[in-house]
Amino acid sequence: MINAIGLTNPGAEAEASCWLKPRPSSGRWGATDGQHLCRHRGRVRPGGPGGGHAQPDLIEVNISCPNVGDEFGTPFAGSCASAAAVTEAVRQAVACPVVVKLAPNVPDIARIAAAVVEAGAAAITAINTMPGMVIDVASGQPILSNRVGGISGPALKPIALRCVYEIARPCPCRSLHSGVSTGRDAAEMLMAGASLVGVGSAVYYRG
Repeated sequence: MINAIGLTNPGAEAEASCWLKPRPSSGRWGATDGQHLCRHRGRVRPGGPGGGHAQPDLIEVNISCPNVGDEFGTPFAGSCASAAAVTEAVRQAVACPVVVKLAPNVPDIARIAAAVVEAGAAAITAINTMPGMVIDVASGQPILSNRVGGISGPALKPIALRCVYEIARPCPCRSLHSGVSTGRDAAEMLMAGASLVGVGSAVYYRG
């Protein structure tokens, strides 16, 4: 499976009105730097009922999407320094646990995971999709208007399994992975060191 969802969203003000409990919490925001991520801390923080603030039980910080403020779109997850900086900035801005979603296409994911844990991450989400492309041979054009997108589903499982294994060894934190389609897949992830197992694309395949 390949997709390119992008960073389209209505912004923090609109999202916060939808996040008030007991309604489900959902939504993602794009950012250009760590400070930008934290400008919304007045909205994304625990608050009393009717307080006009989002009240998440935790926040997943997706540092593995392209950084739109970077000339080359390099993700924050591309280096220990940038990954840790964003994690620390968000952690200082909110009271709830922060979960950091890492990218698979980095030289040393274990080192980056250790850096974000040291910076205050309560857990690691491993992993985001892997960049890829599919071309329609009839038209000669990429099937995605974005040209490239993220590969997920069964093709991602061996990569996710390796990442979970490498992250789990040095990091005393929970690890959630991508790429599960069967119970056997889930068992493999737990054996590799995952504490939690996520199911995404399997829902698309199986309903």
